Amino acid sequence: MKGSLDGINVLDFGLGGAGPWAAVLLGYLGANVIKVERPDGDYQQRQLPLQNGFSLGYTDWNMSKKAFQLDLKSSSGQAAMRPIVQETDVVMGNLRPGKMGNIGMSYEAVAQVNPLIVHATCPGWGEEGPLADLPFHDGQSQAFCGFASLNGDAGGKPELFRHSYPLDLVTSIFFSSTVLLGLIARERTGEGQRVRSSHLASSFNGLISRIPEYWATGRVPLPMGSASVSTAPHQAFLCQDKRYMAVGVETPEQWEGLCQALKQEDLKDDPRFATNGDRVARREELAGILQETFLAKPSRWWAIQLDKNGVPYGYLYDFETLRNHAQVLENRFIELVDIPHQGKVYMGGIPWRFSKTPASMYAAPRPGQHTEEILAQGFKAFGDGARSDKTGNGSAPGKSVEGQPPLTGLRVVEATQGLCGPYAGLLLAEAGAQVIKVEPPAGDHARQFAPGLGSAESAAFVMLNRNKEGVILDTGTEKGRQELLELLKEADIFIEDWGPGKAEELGLGYETLEKLNPKLVYCAISPFGEKGPFRQRPGSELVVQMMAEQWASLGDVGEPPLRVGADIANVSTALMSFLGVLAALFHRLRSGTGQRVAMSKLGTLLTMRQVVWSAIGSPDEWEGAFTNPYTQPRHHGLQIGDRRYYVRPDTKTNMPEFLAEMGRRYGLPHDIASMEAKLRHLSLEDILGDAFFREEPYEQVAEFLAKHDFTVIPINDLRDALEHPQTATLDLVDILEQPTLGAVNVLRPPWKGPWERPAPSPAPMP
Repeated sequence: MKGSLDGINVLDFGLGGAGPWAAVLLGYLGANVIKVERPDGDYQQRQLPLQNGFSLGYTDWNMSKKAFQLDLKSSSGQAAMRPIVQETDVVMGNLRPGKMGNIGMSYEAVAQVNPLIVHATCPGWGEEGPLADLPFHDGQSQAFCGFASLNGDAGGKPELFRHSYPLDLVTSIFFSSTVLLGLIARERTGEGQRVRSSHLASSFNGLISRIPEYWATGRVPLPMGSASVSTAPHQAFLCQDKRYMAVGVETPEQWEGLCQALKQEDLKDDPRFATNGDRVARREELAGILQETFLAKPSRWWAIQLDKNGVPYGYLYDFETLRNHAQVLENRFIELVDIPHQGKVYMGGIPWRFSKTPASMYAAPRPGQHTEEILAQGFKAFGDGARSDKTGNGSAPGKSVEGQPPLTGLRVVEATQGLCGPYAGLLLAEAGAQVIKVEPPAGDHARQFAPGLGSAESAAFVMLNRNKEGVILDTGTEKGRQELLELLKEADIFIEDWGPGKAEELGLGYETLEKLNPKLVYCAISPFGEKGPFRQRPGSELVVQMMAEQWASLGDVGEPPLRVGADIANVSTALMSFLGVLAALFHRLRSGTGQRVAMSKLGTLLTMRQVVWSAIGSPDEWEGAFTNPYTQPRHHGLQIGDRRYYVRPDTKTNMPEFLAEMGRRYGLPHDIASMEAKLRHLSLEDILGDAFFREEPYEQVAEFLAKHDFTVIPINDLRDALEHPQTATLDLVDILEQPTLGAVNVLRPPWKGPWERPAPSPAPMP
C-alpha cells in the first residue's frame, strides 16, 4: 500500500531544521521530495557529530528524499529547473523574505511555469517587521517567544532547552500542515495556492496552552521546576531509593486514586485540597505532604500502588532504556535504519498509524547524490511514484468557493478532553470545518484546570474549545451511544482519546463505523500507543515528557528533574494528529474512502527527539550540538545590563578574530585556540558568566557583538513577547466575545492562504 501523498512532487528549499524536517514529514506520508541544495551543499552537512564521516543532523533532516545540487543564481541553473517545476506540486522553503525570489523561485515566477503550484514559505521572523531580515534559529525562537521563560527552577532564571530544536520541529509540523491545507484547497478549487507560515508564529502557537494563563491573570508565568500550572499534584517526587517518579493528576478520579495509593484517604476529604483549584492554590503545601510520603518507600512500591489505582506515573527514562523497552519496540517508536553511506542509524519512528495508506521512511541521501539523475529525469527519478496529473476526482462534499477555508463543509465530531484532542479539533475548526465537541455529563475535565477566567471556565478550555458546537452525551448508556452513532453517520472526521480498545467496547470502533460511513476519517489518540505493556496506562503531560527523555535537556546532571514549561507532549501530538487527519482527507479527496489514523503522545515525542537518537547511537566522536548538551551547564542566556539575552554566532563569525578582540578589550587570556575549543562545548554565556557585561550599556555590547556577526535576542517573558512590534506583524491575536466573560484574547494559527479565516466564536457553555 502507498502513502496518502503518493504521487505528490515536492521541491524542498529548506535550510536548518524547520524547513527540511517539514519536507521529511511529507516524504514519510508518501510524497516524492527533492532536496535542492547550493553547489557547495547545505551547511547542515558539516554539523557535528558525524558517523562514518557524514553528518547525522543532515541525515535526520533529509530522510525520505533525493538530493540535488544546482546553482539557481545562474541563468543556466534556473533554465535547468524550469522543466522540473512543471512537474512539481509543491515548492516549499523557510528562507528569509525575498530569498526565494533571488533564486527564481518566488510564487509569481513558479506560477508562470506551473499555475497549479502550491507555493509554501515559512520565514523565521515572518514576512515583515523590524526583525524580519535577521537570522533565525531555534534558540532565537526559544528566547524571543517566551518558551525559555517557562523552563527552570521554581521562580528561578529562564532556561533554554539545551538540545536546541524543539520549536524547529513544532514549526515543521505546522509548515507541512500548511502545505497540506494548500493541497486540499487546490484539490477542491482547481486553483494553485500561495500559503505561508513562519517559525515565530508557529512557536507562539506551541505555547497555546500557556499564553491564556497570562491573558487570564495579567501575571507573567514563571518557571515551576517539574510542576504544572494547571493541575496538582503534577510533578516529580523523590522516592526512598533516590529515584524520581513523575506523577500527573489531571482528573478528580485520579486525585482519589492517588489518595488511595498513598493510603492517605484523609487528604481526599481535606477541604484544603477539595478541588483542583484548591490543590493548585496550595501546591507547595500539598507537595510537601506528598514528598514525605514518597520518601518512605522505594519507587517500585509506589509504581505498584499507582498502577492499581489508575494514577498516571512514570520514570525518567534514558536512551538505553527506551531503545530496549517493550513499549517502544512493539510500537516501533525508535527505529534502527540502514543508511548505506553511514551504517545503522537510530531514528524516531513514524508517528502515525494509517489503516489504508501507511507512512514509511527510506534512507537519507548523501549531499548531491541524485543530481545527475534528477537533471536527466526530473521527478521520473522516483519511478512509478511520479504523477503528471495535478487534481483529483473531486470527491469532496461540494466544491469550495474561492476565499473559503480549505475544510469548509466538513463536519468533525470530537470526543476528547484535556489539551491534546481539543487542540486538534480547534485546528480543524480554524481550517474551516464544523466541529461538534462531545462531552460526558461531568464535562471535559479541562474545564477545571487552573487558572480560571473569573469564576467560570479555565482559560485553557476557553482557548482550545472556541469555534465549536457542544453536546453532552453519556456513552455509558445505550441512548448516549446511539446518539453519538447518529452523529458519526454523517461526520467526515471523528477524533477520540478514549484509549486502546474503549471504542470497540462501546460498539463504536472503526470497523463498525466504516460499514456505516466509509468516508469517515477516524483519529484515535492515546498516551503510549496501541500495543505493548503500557497500552492501557493513563498518561499526563509530565509523565510523557519524563518517559521521553525531555528531562535530559534541562537542569543540571544529577539534580532534580525539570519539565519543559510548554505542554509539548499535548501540543505536539495535537499537531501531528492534525497533520495525519489532513493527509487522510487528501487521500479521501482522491479515492473517496476514509481510514483510521492512530497517534500517541509518547510516540510523537520520541519521533521529535530523533536527531538525538541518531547522534548518540554510534557517532565517530562525542562532539556537537546533539551530544554535548547531555552534560553541558544550563543555558540561561548572557546578562547584559538588567536583562538576559540569547547570544549566538553566525556561520560568518570569525571566532579567532572575535576572541582576540575580546582579549584586547577585556583582558581575557590570549590562548585563543584553547578558548575556541572550549566554545565548542560551552556557550559564550557559560564562559563569561552573569557579571561580565552587567555594568555595560546594552547598546554598546550589542554593537560590539553585532560587529562580529553575533545575533543578540532578548530572553522575553510572555508579556514582552506578545507586546513586541515584531509579534504584531504576525496578526495572531483576535478578540472573542465569550458569554459571561466578555472580551477574551485568542491566539490564531500561524498559516495564511488565499482564504478568509473563520471568525472566533465562543467555547460551548457547561
